[in-house]
Amino acid sequence: MVKRYKPSGESLFTLEKAILQELDHPGTIKFIGECVTPDGRQYFVLKKPTTSRFTLKRLGSALRDFPLSTTKFLNLALQMTSTVHYLHAKLKVLHRDLGVDTWLIHNENVVLADFSKANKL
Repeated sequence: MVKRYKPSGESLFTLEKAILQELDHPGTIKFIGECVTPDGRQYFVLKKPTTSRFTLKRLGSALRDFPLSTTKFLNLALQMTSTVHYLHAKLKVLHRDLGVDTWLIHNENVVLADFSKANKL
């Protein structure tokens, strides 16, 4: 999976890259590398979560398309809470954008995928 970084400044690119490189939790996307094209476009290379026959979707659209039982919803909420606790307690990272479209869902597991607004505490 490749994420194009919008041209908003080298320092934001560097900060997001530093946070992505530290991530080591099942509820977060995995950073593989970066590249900058000759014309200055910046990209992150991220490891897409392993999927079987299910399509990787943004959590918001998945919840609209496939309503969840209370048990499955609570399981997702626990996974999300575990991920946010990891960010705060272990990495001292404040995410600042935990909306449903920053999470990806696959096989009833959620992964936090967008760290563009995150900051170190």
